[in-house]
Amino acid sequence: MSQLKIVLFLGFEPSEITRVNLPENFEVVGTTFLELESVKGILQNVSWILINLTALSSANELKEESVKRWREVFSDLVQKSVANDGHYAQLVGVAQNPDWQLAELGVAIGTRDLVLMSNVGSRLTRGAWKNFPRAEVSLAENSHSNVLPFRDPRTLPAALDPSSRDSQSHLIPINQIPVPIRGLEGQSKAIENLRNLIRKCAPTQSTLLISGETGVGKEHIARSIHEYSQRSSGPFKIVHCSELQETNFSDYFSTPTEGAAGTLLIEQIENLSMALQSRLTAFLVGHNQSGDENKSRILVSTQADLKKLCEASQFRDELYFRINVIEIAIPPLRHRRNDLEDLSDSLMARIARRNSQKRIPLSASAFEKLLHYDWPGNIRELENVLEHSSLSAWAKSSPEISTEDLPEHIQSAEMSALQKDTLKEAVRRFERDHIAKTLSRFGGSKEVAAEALGMSLASLYRKLGNA
Repeated sequence: MSQLKIVLFLGFEPSEITRVNLPENFEVVGTTFLELESVKGILQNVSWILINLTALSSANELKEESVKRWREVFSDLVQKSVANDGHYAQLVGVAQNPDWQLAELGVAIGTRDLVLMSNVGSRLTRGAWKNFPRAEVSLAENSHSNVLPFRDPRTLPAALDPSSRDSQSHLIPINQIPVPIRGLEGQSKAIENLRNLIRKCAPTQSTLLISGETGVGKEHIARSIHEYSQRSSGPFKIVHCSELQETNFSDYFSTPTEGAAGTLLIEQIENLSMALQSRLTAFLVGHNQSGDENKSRILVSTQADLKKLCEASQFRDELYFRINVIEIAIPPLRHRRNDLEDLSDSLMARIARRNSQKRIPLSASAFEKLLHYDWPGNIRELENVLEHSSLSAWAKSSPEISTEDLPEHIQSAEMSALQKDTLKEAVRRFERDHIAKTLSRFGGSKEVAAEALGMSLASLYRKLGNA
């Protein structure tokens, strides 16, 4: 019997999937766009990822920034699907009818092929389908991913341009797309609660205070809130408080209702002088009392403990109470080490895509070194370290990132006894998965796997026995 092939159906009704005629060696997995976490563990065995383009279409406005974000989600799925033989899953857009606008949509979100629902079975078993003759599908040269580039990187395809005459017929509803909250990847309870809080707050009009150390991803989280909100079709603007002066304050806050029903992020508010804090308070009073539906929603970010600044008379109480309707406190990376594996996985997929390279996995020993480090620069520093290490491994054509590929200050990091205790299971889980993947890569040969892992055969048997 030929090798089992798993097909992942995204956004299909169960009744639609059961109508697809596939051979016995095909296994079908279906999930909604909002439940992709549930299939994360099987991605390496998936041969095709089918996206229901018809289910994604609606009368909502599309923006280039939104399409790029959604495209990134599907590209991440492809990057995570790489099998032991180095092949990625095929990303295929599926439509109920041969609608050219849906074909353009498929190209925009990164599908490699387009197929009618009635022809899915023959497409998967007998090769490419050609009922979209106008589709100009061409892969990027020297790309290790099977995700398409935009045909013109400066613009969306014509059918997705909001100024196009027929652009309102088949567009994507924001809340049906699995827009990830970048920087909040992970399985810890604290992070899951934080993701849920953000999803609940995003559709509201409430002012939000986003707090956290440098590098935790406050701006990315603010953008995710904007994308999940009812104002996602409007502009996302940033005001850097370090640049605000008495002379230019009115350029940013001239009227209480200036804007176009978008989102305004006031960044690093702790840098405002007491005089400008007073002016901003007056602006917010007028802004909140205005009944104009076109006013922007206000988000505020800070690296400081504003409550302590208030106690020290360095921040105005009235301003603090106006901006702190709901606080979204982002924990530093050192307080969420159990999320490090998922964070690293997501960041390495992004780095590989950005550099048009095949993603290289972390070795168990390299991952343990990441766990030892305190990450004062948080996620921003983690991304820099992973890019440095990936470039080092790519230069040597290494199959994985070793401890030698890490920067010296990461290699020399030590973990306290308490941290070793609390994170022992995280290391064990990563090590078990890493051994299993290595065994699979070498056809189950323990001798070859032990040599590739840099351990004795006895050590491998002992670790397998403790799994």
